[in-house]
Amino acid sequence: MRILIIKQGALGDVIMATALIDAIQRAHPGADFALLTTPAFAGLFDGWPSLAVHAFPRRGPGATYAMLRFVRAQHFDRVYDLQGSDRSGLLCALSGIRERVGNHTRFPYTHHPRERWSGQCHIFERMNEVLAAADPAL
Repeated sequence: MRILIIKQGALGDVIMATALIDAIQRAHPGADFALLTTPAFAGLFDGWPSLAVHAFPRRGPGATYAMLRFVRAQHFDRVYDLQGSDRSGLLCALSGIRERVGNHTRFPYTHHPRERWSGQCHIFERMNEVLAAADPAL
């Protein structure tokens, strides 16, 4: 299984996501993992076991197109969108990846919590709900 994890956002959010990335890796032993992040945060994952880090700028149509070309060429089986932005949602929608895990209860996500998120809990708690929606063992 080939799994893509998207996390491009703010420094605190990226650091918070490390526990989520660890949980995803433990839930899928033997899978190949790739992280899509920004150049500013790629170094945080230097030496992270079994994680190929791919950094792209966040802004601009050229950067979005480069990310999309990369993602489509990799033929991932599942994506965990830990970013949850309109841009990452568009990337998931156009990715060709069959299983798309995300925060929002709408297209393009095939796995998401039942309840729409409107800030009723801390985002870390919500992201744990996102992982549980993809696999109750998470």
